[in-house]
Amino acid sequence: MGKLCDVDYGLNGRTLYALYALPEGETLPAVIEWEGNVPERGTSVRLLSTGQRMKWIERDGKVAVTLPAKLAGSTEPIALQFDTPLPKQNKK
Repeated sequence: MGKLCDVDYGLNGRTLYALYALPEGETLPAVIEWEGNVPERGTSVRLLSTGQRMKWIERDGKVAVTLPAKLAGSTEPIALQFDTPLPKQNKK
């Protein structure tokens, strides 16, 4: 199973860029999953190479993203872009 790795935030501190890497010999599944780094509700997860939006859901702290059909069976890593929620500000 692949994993989300090499996560980096953009200059605005919300946009996350992530690489989903596969072990040697494995292919991309139809849906990829990871824990943590949950996208902000109402935002898109995009394939960085094309800008294509992908459907995603979050359940019990786990994110599931449906990949475009054309990627099925690919052995190449993919790069994703999505926004994360801004940290909650403490009110005084």
